[in-house]
Amino acid sequence: INPLDADTLGLCALFLSCAGDDDRAMELFARAVRLKPQHPGWYHFPPFTRHYKRREYAEALVEAKCIALPQLPTVHIS
Repeated sequence: INPLDADTLGLCALFLSCAGDDDRAMELFARAVRLKPQHPGWYHFPPFTRHYKRREYAEALVEAKCIALPQLPTVHIS
């Protein structure tokens, strides 16, 4: 993959997080954020998942609030 493509790095981080490789996912997440400081909210799924798995709920909530997906209809239901 292109090491300068932040979106692809973020997507790989998401896939690795889903596969359970949180350490590698966080490395790619950090690289993606450095490359694209104004990144989309979905980049924050790997750190959210990592904190949630570790029962670090306060930290998971911070990451969850960064996940902005207004195009999903269920986001506005509360």
